[in-house]
Amino acid sequence: EGKLMKKPYDAIVVGAGLAGLCTALALAKKKKRVLVLEAERHGGNSSRAAAGILDPYTEAEAVTPLFHLGIKALQLYPGFLRGLDKEAFEKTEFQKIGIVYLAMSDKDEAFLKKRFEWQKKHGLPAQLLSGPATHQVEPFLPWRVQGGVFYPEILKVNADKLTSLIAKAAQAAGAELKTS
Repeated sequence: EGKLMKKPYDAIVVGAGLAGLCTALALAKKKKRVLVLEAERHGGNSSRAAAGILDPYTEAEAVTPLFHLGIKALQLYPGFLRGLDKEAFEKTEFQKIGIVYLAMSDKDEAFLKKRFEWQKKHGLPAQLLSGPATHQVEPFLPWRVQGGVFYPEILKVNADKLTSLIAKAAQAAGAELKTS
């Protein structure tokens, strides 16, 4: 009575990893009052799980809705970064690195070739490599590498720096971050 009550939050996000912070950022940009709760510091757990590798191709075994979502997300990533900060590419160490999956045995080679064939049939950027061609791409590989598949479109960011950048953007948009 007589005291001003603080406006309640429109949303409370539990977890300040990449998913939680992106959710908070999107809501805050829509002028929602958002609180993000995190036990430790932002981005400390699953945000680092993939080591910053943005790769919807190499683990896919079939064309599924999740696969299509991953492809679309990869295409939208540069625009997402530009929307965070004009220097986001430098700040997050964003780069197209490509990745080679290696065949160390006949079984590996058969598996990679089968995956490569369906991916090429669906127009995905991948190159099947012989053993010598794999060594040309990466000369320091062990001699027993029989071949591989090169995915040139794979991207990488520094997950810690990306998480910090998104946390700052979410806070600048009005989200509150609290750690215990």
